[in-house]
Amino acid sequence: MPKGTIKRIRTMRDIKSSLDISRKVSSVGEDQLYRELITNLENSPEEALKLKIMIRKERIRFASQMVSVERSREGMRKMQKKLAGIIMRNRELMRVRRELQESMWNGDNTPPYDYDTRKNTFKADSKEDNKPSHIEMEY
Repeated sequence: MPKGTIKRIRTMRDIKSSLDISRKVSSVGEDQLYRELITNLENSPEEALKLKIMIRKERIRFASQMVSVERSREGMRKMQKKLAGIIMRNRELMRVRRELQESMWNGDNTPPYDYDTRKNTFKADSKEDNKPSHIEMEY
C-alpha cells in the first residue's frame, strides 16, 4: 500500500446507532432517584427548606389557577344566560312573524291585537310580561 492511502474504511458495521448507544448507558430508575432525594433532604436542611418553599409556591400557583378557572366559569354562565335570553326573544319573534304570515295567507288583513295602527308600532306591554319566567337551555 502506498503512503497516504486510507488504512481503514468505515462501513455500516462501524457506525453506532442510537439503539446501540442507549443499550450501553445505564438508566436510573424512578425508585433510585426518589431514594437519592430523600437522603439529600435528610442530610442537608437547605435542600429541605428549598423543597418546602417550592411546595408552598406550587400551592399558591394552583390556588390562583383555580380562582381563574372559577372566574372563567362564572363568565361562561353569564354568557349562557344572555344567549338563552336572545334565543327566547328570537323564538317569540319568529312565532309572531309566523302568525302574521299565516294571517296574510289566509286573507285576513286585520292587524294583530297589540298593533297600534295610528303609530304603526306595537303597544308596549307591562315590563313584567316581557321578562321570561325561566331560562331554557337547548343545544
